[in-house]
Amino acid sequence: DPYGPDEVEATIGCRVLGAVTDDGAAAAALAGQGSTRRLRRSGLLRSAAGIVDRHLAPTEPAPAGQSQATAAAADTAAAGTGEEVSAHA
Repeated sequence: DPYGPDEVEATIGCRVLGAVTDDGAAAAALAGQGSTRRLRRSGLLRSAAGIVDRHLAPTEPAPAGQSQATAAAADTAAAGTGEEVSAHA
């Protein structure tokens, strides 16, 4: 089982902002070892986006149906891969 937020906070001495989903396919894609096409819908990016959205104010509106962090992360992950991933479509 994964470690709970309380145990992590006690061990590393700082506040846990949130937990991300264990999503091996999305992690591989972010590491350049797979397709980035499905990143916007991945549990990993959705959970990370939720954490970011709760703690940072957006600088510009996200596309309808997407969080600000998911849109930015999908664009960043696709940069340089040759795959077109438009979070603004």
